Amino acid sequence: MIVAHIDGVARQQYGNKIEIIKNFTKFCLKSLGIFAPYDVHLVSSRKKYGIKTTAECEHSDKKIFIYVKGRALSDVMKSLSHELVHVKQHEDGEEVKHEFVHFHSQNEDDANVMGVAL
Repeated sequence: MIVAHIDGVARQQYGNKIEIIKNFTKFCLKSLGIFAPYDVHLVSSRKKYGIKTTAECEHSDKKIFIYVKGRALSDVMKSLSHELVHVKQHEDGEEVKHEFVHFHSQNEDDANVMGVAL
């Protein structure tokens, strides 16, 4: 898994902090035991990438989109770790829904707790 795409606004906003995000991604992968080859995209447009909240994980395409515009680095990292928990849930065969109705599901609660803990 790599930080594969960083759009212009994200690069301007985070510049030298991209390495921190990459290292954090590696830490999360190791901590969660994730082996799937997902690509991480740091983007500044929700509409262009179909992001309804602050992040979106597309299991079929093996991509994670993190909305970064105007967000603190810690918030971006929290969203990233949250989505990586969903990747782990998917690897483990747990059903991960992509609808707003899942906000209070067990998978979402687990991702929220683990996302903060990481």
